[in-house]
Amino acid sequence: MIGVMENSKIEQVEVERFKSLFLRGIAFIFWFPGIILMELPLNKLLMTIVAVISSVFGILFIYAAIKVFRVFRKIKGDQVLQQALMNEMYLSFDYKALVAGFYSTLFCVILLFLLSTFVDMPVRVVCLTIIYVSVVVTELRKFFLYRQ
Repeated sequence: MIGVMENSKIEQVEVERFKSLFLRGIAFIFWFPGIILMELPLNKLLMTIVAVISSVFGILFIYAAIKVFRVFRKIKGDQVLQQALMNEMYLSFDYKALVAGFYSTLFCVILLFLLSTFVDMPVRVVCLTIIYVSVVVTELRKFFLYRQ
């Protein structure tokens, strides 16, 4: 009976981790472009709309990040959860996601370098775009790996 309760607790925490990681990824995907667009010269109405939408998703991102932090603290605090949810399989998922993020960063740098020969782009927009692409690819890869 104890094993059944542990299994249901493990599944519950795994679902909670998956949902919080998904929420964090979605919030970042919609929050960070607002920061990038704020660097471009847009009209006041469009800037206001972008700022409001970005602020809402920024707050949602902070909430999701706190939720992810709490879930991982819960996992690290319980030996059974740690053995089940922080094992080699999940560590390999994290490493694979980081590798995908690294290669996407390299590809993005090369692409933006080639694009900069034809288009004059602000340095902050280029840097923020590189950060955005690397984080989004890492989060999406982690999401798809955890979903398996």
